[in-house]
Amino acid sequence: MRISTTRFGEVEADEKLVFTFISPIIGFEQAQKFILIENDNNNIFRWLQSTEYPELAFPVSKASNFKIEYNFEIDDKTVDMLDLKSIDEVLSLNIVNIPQGRPQDSTINLLAPIIINKRTKDAAQIILNGADYLVKQPIFPQGV
Repeated sequence: MRISTTRFGEVEADEKLVFTFISPIIGFEQAQKFILIENDNNNIFRWLQSTEYPELAFPVSKASNFKIEYNFEIDDKTVDMLDLKSIDEVLSLNIVNIPQGRPQDSTINLLAPIIINKRTKDAAQIILNGADYLVKQPIFPQGV
């Protein structure tokens, strides 16, 4: 399938790799279908690209890429909603904010991870209730 994007132009994507947010990204409830686009220049970041809205794409990464200690449990409601049978089915990503012209001030949202079931291709953004994680956790040491 071909996907039109404002950031990457026309992108060819395997329909089997499209996943559906059954619990939406906060603030973007209308967007349900997404793909992950690899960044050719960088293994740390990927793009979470809507297949329905060409202008909607989020840079995403894993906290471990920035040596951030990050552990959490997925609540039973999410496990059931996403039909998770094993930890091996889980892909956990976090949305990154990269300010224009100030990449050194980039942050990662640790409080609301994206959880994808790799088997069913269902996804959800969850909020980690009771966690001390930040929505805007700096990813680079100060002064970099």
